[in-house]
Amino acid sequence: MGILRNRDSLLGTHILGATDYYTPKQILDTISSVTKKPTRYVQVSGDVYKSFLPEFMAQEMLENHLFIENPGYYGGDDLEKSHAILAEKLTSYEEYLKRTSAFKQ
Repeated sequence: MGILRNRDSLLGTHILGATDYYTPKQILDTISSVTKKPTRYVQVSGDVYKSFLPEFMAQEMLENHLFIENPGYYGGDDLEKSHAILAEKLTSYEEYLKRTSAFKQ
C-alpha cells in the first residue's frame, strides 16, 4: 500500500521486496524451530540440480539460482529504504512459516 500512496515519488526507483537477507543455515534453523523437525542443508552440483528439472528450463533455473548466490539477492543492497515506504508491519520469515499451511503441525 505504501508504494501506491507514494507513487509519484517512487516512479523510477528500485523497491526491494524482502524483510531481510537469510543464510541457508538461518532458513533451516527457522524451519526446524517452526516444525519441530530436523533439517539439513546439502549443496548439490549444477548437473544434479538440473537433473530434477525439465530439460527445457534446467539451465536457466540453475543460472538464476547461481546468480542469487553471487552477486547475491538484490546485490546485497540495503533494504531499509524499501522498508521505510511501508505502511504495514513487515512479516518475518518465521511469522510467514507459522501462517503457511504447509508448515503447520
